[in-house]
Amino acid sequence: MSLLYQMKEAIAAGKLTEPFTSRQVSQVLCHPDWSLERVQSFLARHCLGNLATVDHYFERVSSGQYRLLRETARDHNRPPGPFPKH
Repeated sequence: MSLLYQMKEAIAAGKLTEPFTSRQVSQVLCHPDWSLERVQSFLARHCLGNLATVDHYFERVSSGQYRLLRETARDHNRPPGPFPKH
């Protein structure tokens, strides 16, 4: 299961609140595949403003704090849930 999907589930379940830090994500998921360093890298790689990627899932709201973008241009496999689809 992808990190993005797991984060969306954690937010929907109230286990993770926005804005969040990479440390909070790592602690909530508590999974050996998603270490703090890997979560930090994922957030930075898919953050709005990173010109090296086409898949922007997060917005940096302050230093080290992020929130989900509710609609992304290339998120074709978005799971159903409380996130709006247009």
